[in-house]
Amino acid sequence: LKYHGSACFCLGISSEGNPSPNCEVMGSAYVPPLHNVSFLCWLAKDAGWVLLCPLLSVPAGIAAVLVEVTDMIKRWDSETLAEKVHGLVVVVWLVGNAVWMAAEFSYLPSPQKGRRLPWNDAPYLESSEPLYTAGVHVSQGLFTSGVVLLLAFYARSGLSRWRSREGNELVPAEVAATDGATGPQLVWGFITPEVYQLLFIGPWLMKDIFWTIDSLLPALVCAVIVAFLITDCLRRFGGPLFLAELLWVIANATWIFGELALQDTALWPRLFTGALLAVAFLITSTIPSKQNGAGEETPIVTRP
Repeated sequence: LKYHGSACFCLGISSEGNPSPNCEVMGSAYVPPLHNVSFLCWLAKDAGWVLLCPLLSVPAGIAAVLVEVTDMIKRWDSETLAEKVHGLVVVVWLVGNAVWMAAEFSYLPSPQKGRRLPWNDAPYLESSEPLYTAGVHVSQGLFTSGVVLLLAFYARSGLSRWRSREGNELVPAEVAATDGATGPQLVWGFITPEVYQLLFIGPWLMKDIFWTIDSLLPALVCAVIVAFLITDCLRRFGGPLFLAELLWVIANATWIFGELALQDTALWPRLFTGALLAVAFLITSTIPSKQNGAGEETPIVTRP
């Protein structure tokens, strides 16, 4: 059995049997160097979007895409196939999310009470349901392509794992060695911490697909699945980043409830979502991004 990155027996194990080197250690988890910065941009994008403030959400969305692409390119040569696939899908989701957001700000009418804020009373270009729908269709195409890519990768990995068992082959020694005291404990016996932290993107994409077609219950079910994965990461690895991510998921679920269940007839879901995102932003901004030469940790956002 030949190994090509992580496409075969273990998700996230490199051809040398090691996790990607370009990761920072946070507890027992491996966090890409720019992930915290990118996540801050995600939070700012969503906060601006839910509060209907494009002056915040549009620059934050652009920054999020740029940071993710930069980080992906920087780490490409050292990542396993599983990390590459999941990282690429995250970028696809961000682009699709940004297109959806731009279409909403530009063309979606805002007559509902829950969308009436002092700085937002009409679309910024023109009120046009057809143009808004066209933008949503582009987003749905991007979200669907991400799901298809993930399913294809999972199918390939599962088939390779099944074939290795059919041939009565054991896990190679260099991979088995990583599942113990000398390396990261594999999640469920075959997923590295790096990849496990990215597994949320599949159900998260499905959540957005269901959201765009106004399907409340499936969207909330997907959000619950993501919440479970992130809660499990918090249990396994610890650290405030997963707490912030969990708040982000709860905020989005509240946002979905306000839009689809309440039909934007109340303003409180948007305000509550914005408050949760602000708390998540504050938590993430205090997480050390790196250590300097003196061994001191530097927060992402410094304060006077």
